Amino acid sequence: MDLDGAVWSDETVSMNTLICGPNSLLAWLEGRLGLRRPAISDAERLFAYRKKVELADSEWCRSSFKLDPIGTTKKLLAWRDELVMAGWDGKIVSNASQRLQSLAAIEQAQTEDTFPGGIGDRIKAVLSAMQQGIFQGELVLDTPKAFLPELWKQVVVKLHECGMTVSEKEMPPAPQNQRIVVEGSDEMVLAKELVRYLFAGTCEENRKVAVIAEGSTTLLDRALHQFGFGAIGHSEKSSRRPILQLIPLWLELLWKPFNPRTFLELLSLPVLPFSHFLARKLSKAVSNQPGIGGNEWDDAWKNEKNEKEEETCKWKDFLETDCFQAEKKVTGEKVVEWCSKLAGVLGRKAATDGAESEVKEIRLALSDLKILQNILVPKEEYDKGSLARIVDLVLGEGNTAPGVQAEVTPFVVFSSPAAVSRPFDTILWWNFTSHGMQKDTEWSMEEKNAIPGLALNHAQATVTSWHRALNYATRHLIAFTPHRIAGDEAFQHSLADEFTFKDPKKPEMPYDAEKITPEKLVNGQGEWHLAGRSLELEKITPEPFQTQHMISPEIAKDIQPRSLSYSQLSTFLGCPFQWFLKKCLNLEKAPIESIATGNRMLGNLTHKVVETLFDEQKEWMPEEAYKQAGKLFDDLVPKMAAELLQPSSTLDKKRYKETLQKAIQHLVTEINARGLKVVETEKNIEGLKFQEDIPFSGRIDIYLEDAQKQPYVIDLKWSSSIEYDLYRNKAPKDTPPPTVSNNDKKRKALQLATYAWQLKPEDLAVKCAFYLFPKSELKEGYFAKSGSDWNELWDEAKNLWKKKMAEMHEGNLECAANNDICKYCDFNVICGREEN
Repeated sequence: MDLDGAVWSDETVSMNTLICGPNSLLAWLEGRLGLRRPAISDAERLFAYRKKVELADSEWCRSSFKLDPIGTTKKLLAWRDELVMAGWDGKIVSNASQRLQSLAAIEQAQTEDTFPGGIGDRIKAVLSAMQQGIFQGELVLDTPKAFLPELWKQVVVKLHECGMTVSEKEMPPAPQNQRIVVEGSDEMVLAKELVRYLFAGTCEENRKVAVIAEGSTTLLDRALHQFGFGAIGHSEKSSRRPILQLIPLWLELLWKPFNPRTFLELLSLPVLPFSHFLARKLSKAVSNQPGIGGNEWDDAWKNEKNEKEEETCKWKDFLETDCFQAEKKVTGEKVVEWCSKLAGVLGRKAATDGAESEVKEIRLALSDLKILQNILVPKEEYDKGSLARIVDLVLGEGNTAPGVQAEVTPFVVFSSPAAVSRPFDTILWWNFTSHGMQKDTEWSMEEKNAIPGLALNHAQATVTSWHRALNYATRHLIAFTPHRIAGDEAFQHSLADEFTFKDPKKPEMPYDAEKITPEKLVNGQGEWHLAGRSLELEKITPEPFQTQHMISPEIAKDIQPRSLSYSQLSTFLGCPFQWFLKKCLNLEKAPIESIATGNRMLGNLTHKVVETLFDEQKEWMPEEAYKQAGKLFDDLVPKMAAELLQPSSTLDKKRYKETLQKAIQHLVTEINARGLKVVETEKNIEGLKFQEDIPFSGRIDIYLEDAQKQPYVIDLKWSSSIEYDLYRNKAPKDTPPPTVSNNDKKRKALQLATYAWQLKPEDLAVKCAFYLFPKSELKEGYFAKSGSDWNELWDEAKNLWKKKMAEMHEGNLECAANNDICKYCDFNVICGREEN
């Protein structure tokens, strides 16, 4: 019952020998009897059965069906299929329970379309067709007949009556083998230990080794490749494969409000409804301004290629006007229309000459789309939750990752302990964790008496299959139990409950198994031992974090920025290595990982509100500014901060709006009280040259002038505090100033010094301030009339730039030793500060 899949015979000559599980045997019998028919999905069966449940309108399940039609139908269909496998003929039996009566009534209900049967119905058709058949040869049952479902027992009897010799394979008694459970923190640690055991043996010795590989072997396969072995290639099915996620993410476009993170997930898929060029532009726009209709959104469409102008306009109109329309429910007709749009695009992509694996994935998605369209009722209305459940049913278990395949190995591989069919010197049980025991349906004694086939004990059959690993391991059974799998907590296999483990505190007590950790496999001399095999290991001393990285001087000497801004200058002075990765190697996070959220999102939104406010008019009264800021906030949130439209963010949106309005009211009050006048917002400054004639550009949030036309700069921050200190006159005169590179306060003050230099490079005599929105606080930087503080800081920055650039040209790249700089860095793993 566990031999479905690629299991090869171990006979010297295996012609005319078929090793198979129930699905393979059923397909073989249907082929012999001419009963092959098109496959039908579980979702289509479920919705066909739903029509029968609705038509029967059984009182016993009526309330449940009305409350949850899909869940109730799924449970009823599972019971129905189990009854059929147990030999039920679909009719009401004498003294039947209400459940059996209800299921019989549903079975008798006749719908317009023929109900597609399941596995049990296919076996019944085979049994009926076998009346006239002749079968020769021998059938060997690896699973005892007592553990076979009723219909399979009938197949075995019928094959015997049709001429086959039938026998049961006897499992050998449990040998006196050594049982070892190796426990480790995760799969990666244990994969290394399992492969070391194989590496320590000869090819001939490994031919006597079997590996039971339950679940995914992705990490184990990597370790096998590192040691020169072929991959096992087991990959669990998943509905999270990128191509399958295209369908649920596409249907998310139906619902209000717009979810920027979901949209970015859609744009990151390898197969898209529109061009990858446009997807990259939209990804960047939505990452910076999480919404639809903002200026970066509009710029992304303008930059699309001219030859695609018609297609571009079509998609822009579609996303801005057709998407995100449904509030609470949507008709099946609308969902079918949405699926048709996607199917049309995917159909054209599948017809083009693409990679075979990609075309195969697209066709799989097209198949699921067709199923979804077939089962939806046009006039029925679906809410977001029920539609998501239907999509999950259609996707089912999903599919395995493309390209994953088994490779040649010197050892034998089984997908479960039940599939082990012959003795081996050693059996290695990978992923020896609890996978949950098959839970029997709670059938009453009354129901079991009415249908005897329901009395099958699945739990006993499962436990018996586990014992095959014990009985077929003649010398060693080595099980590998990770504490965590893919980050989730895992638990030891239930079979281990039968073991008596060695207790170091009570060595005189009898035991039949031993627990060991990877650390205990290595002795003080660096020798690794496990179950009679050994290796000499080389000790590796972890390298300390390097504050300097080297690059070729031949390459480094030509590195020079084409242009500079404050952010680039600050990055370079703080960490040349980070600047090199960003500006020379163009490394960056995926848009979905760098989406503007929290303070960054609110900061962008605030800048736009202030910019728009002062574009409308330069002078405001505080109360008028308060009201207009609220209107601008409401208008810009869908374009730049759509996450605030989610139901869970209702209170946050209200709080941020009030904070913004009060802060802008206070900002206008401060501007008016100082006799300042707003000249320009988001003012671009260009034309100045930094050292070595490097063009330097910048942008000032608010550029103002006083009554004497002297400049005044305000930089807006959505932050509770800016800890910069320019009040030098309060400190002792002989106190040496901290360097820009390792003092975060000075780095923040450098931003204001940059504005001062850009506006008045001759003396830097410019008043500058930060405005902190959450606190409604204008925080001015002190400077002498000559601008000496700015000059001193700016000279310090220039000298530091010159020093670090010279070091880089020699091939030395310095890494920051400052937590404030590293806190927001994307490259901590690359530089070695943070372990991968």
